[in-house]
Order: sequence, then structure tokens, then C-alpha cells
Amino acid sequence: MNNLKHLSLRATLLNGSAGSLSGCSFQLESFDCRGSHVEEDEMVTFLSTQRNLKQLSIEWHDLWDNVAILPSACPALQLLCGNRGAIEAFLHGKLITSLAWIPHPSDSISSIDHLAPNFNHLRALSYGGSFKRPRLELIVGHLQSLEVLKVSDPSSEELLLLPRIPRLQILLLLCQFSRRNYPPLIGLPHQSQSATVMQGIFYDCKVLEYIDISFQRANYERWTPGLDHPERTLTSFEQVHAWWDVRGPSVKFQDELEM
Repeated sequence: MNNLKHLSLRATLLNGSAGSLSGCSFQLESFDCRGSHVEEDEMVTFLSTQRNLKQLSIEWHDLWDNVAILPSACPALQLLCGNRGAIEAFLHGKLITSLAWIPHPSDSISSIDHLAPNFNHLRALSYGGSFKRPRLELIVGHLQSLEVLKVSDPSSEELLLLPRIPRLQILLLLCQFSRRNYPPLIGLPHQSQSATVMQGIFYDCKVLEYIDISFQRANYERWTPGLDHPERTLTSFEQVHAWWDVRGPSVKFQDELEM
């Protein structure tokens, strides 16, 4: 398998192990090891050899905190998907431009100011997942280069923070938990009120091109400046947007970043 470029590991039901990475000589471009049970020393050793890796999806365990990732590991990394531990382990010292922060229940909610220079390099950020995420206030001051933002279950207060992201062009709002009582800014029953809120966001975010919203597990709807109603799309709320998909070859947004 010397020519292997894309690898996804998952634990098996029989022994909980995803196999060994020892002795592997291939140079990956994308690696998804969420849910795998590779020993920390073995994982660190393997990643330190991956000079061409551009896309990595990993959950960094608390038990691995004493295992250091060398700054020289994965020098070509552009896209990182993972929890707070993965961000702490891999973001520092790299020019990562796309990040999917997928919360874990044990994640810290302490300040990320020490990673501010790295967050300010981001152009695409997906923020949230199945578990509760930190509030947007934690990072909004460090997103000066961000162009694409996807937020899971935003609050009305968080939407008011969006003008602090000066280069925001695309906003994706995934409001997936129907059991939540959403504030009046999202999922309004009256179209005219919704239009007022959406156009207010466009007014405050000067370079914003469109807003895609999925509410209560429906397909995304798209708002654009000046319209009093959204356009229906065929994009499912479950769809992984290509900007953060590490399961296959380089995706469109990553190709655009390299142009």
C-alpha cells in the first residue's frame, strides 16, 4: 500500500481496535481516525512521518495530554477536524486554513487566546456537533480572516456577534434540535419577521453573500441580500459540506485555497 493517499480507520466491534500503523510507509493526503483505538505513542510516531498530509480528522483524548506533537509533524496540514484536544495538539505552529471544531463532553471551555494567531489564519470554520459547544464569544475575536462559518444551534446573542467577523462571506446555520426553544431570530413562523432579521444580518455583515439555514432537520434554505423570502435547496441537514469533508480526495474549497 505504498501509494495509499486516503485512509479512514474505525474500531471493530470484536476487539475495539482499528489495527496498527507501525511500519506503514505510505504518505497520506487525508486521514480520518475518529473512533479508532490506536495507542498514543504509535499515533504520534505515525503522524510525525506524514509530510504530505493535508486533511486530518482526529479525536485527541485527555489521556494523551502528556504526549507532545512536534511542530514539524504534518507540515502540509490545511484542514483539521476534531475536538478541543485535537485543536490544542495540532493548530499551534501550522497554517491551517479550515477547521471543524467538533465538541466532546470533556472539552475545556477555557480561553483560546494562546491560539489567537492560528485562529486568525482560518478561512473556514465549522463550529459545533452532537454535543454542546462553547459559546461563540470564546473565539469570535480571533476570526479576522474567516470567510465561511457554519454554526450549530446558534443563539440570538451569538448572531449579534457576527459583525465582528469582518470578512464573513458565507454563513451556514444548522438548527437541528427541534426540542430547543429557539429565540425569535431563528425559525420564525412569520415570513416578514424572518426577512427583517436576515436582512439585518446582511446589513451588519458588509461582505456576506448568502445565509443557508436548516431548521428542525429540514433541507437548507438560502437567504440572499434584498430578498424577502428564502430559496429552497436540495441540501439535506445531514450533508457534510465539502469544506470540512476529510473522507476523500481534496475538495473544491481546498483546491480554491491553493489557486
